[in-house]
Amino acid sequence: MNNDKEVISQFIMTSHDFKIHQTFNSPIYLDKNRYNYYIRLLQVQFSNVVPNVDSNQYVEGQLICEPGIYSIDDLMTKYNALNYGNLTLNNNTGRLILTNDTGSTLTINNSNFLSSYICNFTLPITLSNNQSITANAIVKIQEYNYFVLNSGNISGYTYTSLDKTPFQSCTTIWPFSSAMNPFQFKTWTAVQPIEFNLDGQMLNYLDFEIKDAFGRNIKVLLGESDFMVTCQIVRALKTIR
Repeated sequence: MNNDKEVISQFIMTSHDFKIHQTFNSPIYLDKNRYNYYIRLLQVQFSNVVPNVDSNQYVEGQLICEPGIYSIDDLMTKYNALNYGNLTLNNNTGRLILTNDTGSTLTINNSNFLSSYICNFTLPITLSNNQSITANAIVKIQEYNYFVLNSGNISGYTYTSLDKTPFQSCTTIWPFSSAMNPFQFKTWTAVQPIEFNLDGQMLNYLDFEIKDAFGRNIKVLLGESDFMVTCQIVRALKTIR
């Protein structure tokens, strides 16, 4: 019996976005009669160019902010400059408070910002002068707190469960925290073998993509992602019984 693994190819791939799909000019033949084949993840790098606000935010037709990476203090400052009341954060409850400081009755019928997952207010809002209203839920600057690395080369080995939902098979290889400063560079190196079995007789392409925690494609970027993946194709001689 021989459990030693042999490296047959190593790949270093880069991309300006969060998707790598590289097709081989000559497919790699996998001799499945003699060997088991695995894809081994060695290193992943990327920059945090993913906006936590991915569309223009408005209040009654006035622009609050464009897509970008913001703190809640940034967003409150931008909102408060528009004279549609004053937003503050209750540090004890984690909820936003909107106070009418305009000197007259404040009515807000349309605001994708106030009604978003960030603020969690219910529209329409009507407040007399100096009256306040508290958001329905805690402020949430981002819908998710981690990214996931996926590969179309593997399937049926990873199972995810979001918010206690039943397990579902997916192509996820590894999660990465999204708690990063704007444009911060992330380098992850495997400290132990991260390997997945390769099916089929031919390897025609290598496919990697970073998605959000819900498995959604990341399409809006503030700059180049500096996405890089280093991996190996390894094989192990099958046990002869």
